[in-house]
Amino acid sequence: MNYLLDYYNEIQKGNIVVGKELFTVIESLINDMENPTYIFDEKPGNIRIEFIEKFCKHTKSPFNGQPFLLELWENAVLQAAYGFKMADMKLRRFNEVLLLIARKNGKTTFIAGIDLT
Repeated sequence: MNYLLDYYNEIQKGNIVVGKELFTVIESLINDMENPTYIFDEKPGNIRIEFIEKFCKHTKSPFNGQPFLLELWENAVLQAAYGFKMADMKLRRFNEVLLLIARKNGKTTFIAGIDLT
C-alpha cells in the first residue's frame, strides 16, 4: 500500500488540510515517483511501519499498553524517508528528516519506534 499516494489523495479531496509548504513537498515527492533519477520502494518504510504497530505500545493513560497505531501522515513520512533511493547508486535519497510537530502528538513514541528498527 502506498501511504504517500493515499495521503496526497486525501489532501486533494479536502479531507486533510495542510499548509502550502507541506503540499509543495508532497506534490514534489509524488512527481519524483515517476522520475527516472529515483526509485521508490514501499518495502523499507513498510518494515518500519509493521514493526512499530506490532511491538510499540503506548505508555501513558488512557491508552497505556495498547498498540501504537500510526496515522496516515506518519505512514507517509516513513515511506517517503526510507522508500526513495537514487537510481544509479541504490542509496537512500534522504538521510535526515525534519519533523515539526506540535506537543502531545506522540513524537517520542514515534521516534523511539523508528530508532528501534
